[in-house]
Amino acid sequence: MDALGWIIAAFLAGILLAGVFHKSQRLLRRRLAGIECYRGLSSRQIINAIHAEPDTIIQLPDGQSLMVWKDRRYTMVLRFNSDHICLGVEEEKESMP
Repeated sequence: MDALGWIIAAFLAGILLAGVFHKSQRLLRRRLAGIECYRGLSSRQIINAIHAEPDTIIQLPDGQSLMVWKDRRYTMVLRFNSDHICLGVEEEKESMP
């Protein structure tokens, strides 16, 4: 394959990967939005419902924890008590492209 062929192949692969990442971002947001109320659910119930482990778990000094799910432009942070029961949404944000 000549140089032009490689350039075209790389360009097409980039477009394909961008589409996959964008779709996964929308999928995470859609799955999280599908949960009517987080409060009172266990961390395992939420993880099972959205089919995704948190990207980060932050242990707080008072025994509570924050679980963070992130995609390129979307972040959801939920607060849990020491028994891993959700206390509510700590932060949800979507950044502009």
